[in-house]
Amino acid sequence: MTDEEGLARWREHRLSLVLLLVIYLNLTWSIQGARWAEGLHILPWVVLGAVVLGFMLAISRWPARAAHGYILFVGLIANSLLLCTLVSPELSWQDRLIEVGLRLYRWLLVLLGGGTSYDNLVFVAELTLLLWLVGYVSAWQYFRHRRLWWALFPPTAGLMFNLYYAPPELMPYFMIHLGLCLLLLIRHRLHQRQGEWQKARILAGDEARFDIIRDGLVIALLALFLAWTLPGAQQVKALARFGERLERPVRTVKEEWNRLFASLQRYGTGRELTFGPTKLLAGEVQLTDAPIADIQAAEGRYWAAAAYDYYGGRGWAATYTDRGPLGERSSPMAEPPYQMRKKVEQVVRVRWPAMRIILAAPLLYQVDIPAEAQLLYLPREGATAARPPADIQMAFPQHRLYEDDVYRVTSLVSVADEESLRSAGTDYPDWVRQYYLQLPQDVPRRLLWLARFLTRGYTNNYDKALAIEAFLRNIPYNERVEAPPPTEDAVEYFIFMMRQGYCDYYASAMVVLARIAGIPARFVQGYVVGAPDENGVYHILEKNGHAWAELYFPKYGWIIFEPTPAQPLPVRYASRVEALTAEAARRPAPTNPLSEEEKFGPDIAPLGEETGPFGVGRLPAPARAGAEAGIVLAGLGLLGGILWLVWRLMEPRRLTPAERAYLRLTRFAPVLAGVRAQPTWTPYEFAGVLARRAPAAGGSVRALTDMFVRQRYGPAGAAPAEGDPMQVWRRARAELLRARVSGMYTRVVRLMRPAEGYAGSSGRVK
Repeated sequence: MTDEEGLARWREHRLSLVLLLVIYLNLTWSIQGARWAEGLHILPWVVLGAVVLGFMLAISRWPARAAHGYILFVGLIANSLLLCTLVSPELSWQDRLIEVGLRLYRWLLVLLGGGTSYDNLVFVAELTLLLWLVGYVSAWQYFRHRRLWWALFPPTAGLMFNLYYAPPELMPYFMIHLGLCLLLLIRHRLHQRQGEWQKARILAGDEARFDIIRDGLVIALLALFLAWTLPGAQQVKALARFGERLERPVRTVKEEWNRLFASLQRYGTGRELTFGPTKLLAGEVQLTDAPIADIQAAEGRYWAAAAYDYYGGRGWAATYTDRGPLGERSSPMAEPPYQMRKKVEQVVRVRWPAMRIILAAPLLYQVDIPAEAQLLYLPREGATAARPPADIQMAFPQHRLYEDDVYRVTSLVSVADEESLRSAGTDYPDWVRQYYLQLPQDVPRRLLWLARFLTRGYTNNYDKALAIEAFLRNIPYNERVEAPPPTEDAVEYFIFMMRQGYCDYYASAMVVLARIAGIPARFVQGYVVGAPDENGVYHILEKNGHAWAELYFPKYGWIIFEPTPAQPLPVRYASRVEALTAEAARRPAPTNPLSEEEKFGPDIAPLGEETGPFGVGRLPAPARAGAEAGIVLAGLGLLGGILWLVWRLMEPRRLTPAERAYLRLTRFAPVLAGVRAQPTWTPYEFAGVLARRAPAAGGSVRALTDMFVRQRYGPAGAAPAEGDPMQVWRRARAELLRARVSGMYTRVVRLMRPAEGYAGSSGRVK
């Protein structure tokens, strides 16, 4: 690329740079608007640096390998510093960097070990790295190679992916993006036409340019209008059915994503109703009166969608790995070996635009449409069908359901009475103990104490569960609460700090406290509707979304408990009222356990002098010194690279290759050889001084000087010297550098040589 081309490209693409930068900023603003996680406010700074540096490198003369290596180095340092701003400001910068590294390492262990991660910082870190690379590649490809689609496709794909899963109110970001892309396309096309006119020597006035801009704006406005008014793919069933075929191969990838980033805010797929494999205990909820489904059934109240078994301290995850077919064209499944269950038939009519979940009263048994269940097969004892019974966690229709679609589902509803549940015992199956007694390794002490306090004095698990349920129902209900801090256990924070919340928190607390007390339990999500209309139809609205706890009792299976005070208690069948009255009389007088927990002091002691982030010991002094030195060196490297880039951009533009190579020789000579060109010297005098200072480089220096003199002072039309001036300059630079290093080594050896007359270690002087 010649100097004239570089200068012309700078003048040509100033406006294009602004458009590309705003396109990427609009992408980051849409991601921030989706509120996927905390810390997304650093993304605009990431794309600002990536696009601007990509532009500067693209219009410079840096070779591709050097530019790509430099951008990776700068991105690593800059993004690490930005991520450090998301860590507690009470820590030093060294400790922040160590903490970021530890959290990335823990996430890598989850990735390889098959666990579930709730750390938002890792998501932000990977997103910053991705945006840094994509922003740079777009700027490099467009401004160095004039490849327009490399500039438009990556941000468009990222925006569409974000909006596909984000709330519908973020659609204006797509309209802005589409308009900016069309403006960049018009700008690019206009410059192409102008180049063609110049080559053809066609004089095109301002009217021609005005016509192109006017027609482009008309097309852009028409495209925006069509994009705003045409129905979405979710509303066109034919397109949506086609999209399902494309979506199915990546379902496994989506499940892995949900496992590795379980704490992200989730909105479903556009206007699709679904329940993912993870559930985060987040901040306030705002649900609408939008209809979900109409269910016709003889009885019902709870309509389950998903059950979760794994508690990670901040939320829930479904960790089952088995999947089995349900519905027509699948072999029948044996009924679970639970006593006191009755079959309840339900007819479900979808009212949501699109749905990918089966709603049913607990426990789901069979459905009449092709479906797939995430489940755990039970032991075959008592099995009467081709397949053994199963503990179904959630079920998905094979094809996405749309508004007015209808399916029939059969559930096995419990009618167990309280006396039977009290006498159920504790002979739990192995699969129940394995999955439904799980707790984090670092359960807060206050939760352990509270569970023991609430269940003391009871001889059966049913009364223990009632005691936990009654305690939680005394906590005030509030849907406008803030999410627990990332470093806090969500249940402990709800009970001891917030002391208010909504159904997700009550159900989670019930399950955790029950597990501490030795009762298998799980967290269930779905909807609750108290009464049907006159036709026996339960109308489910979005605001009926609910979460509750289900506890397992031998012989009777999963039993619903309602710890949320905003909902009435479940109706229990009672067969012996006398026993209930006597048992109630034996219960100890209720007390407030929270009034006694202060005597235990704070649950987590403050970090000591020898404790680092996450309870990990601080690095020893040599390691800390190494970390500090690494940070300093990285910062110096970043500063040096920026200064180098600025210095290269400030080179005069209108120079021939020989003139540019000789200019660099004069600039680097003071550093490489300690020789500074004097104004009174001729080029050959300067070359002679360099050759005497570094004889090994004399040939290359004289050859480069000959090329410069012939180019600058030779007759017009004379043939240029043979060879590439830049290649000769690189050879001369290497030879001068070797001579400089050799001279420094020689001086060091002389200083270390013993003085004359020194006799060695004996101390004798001659």
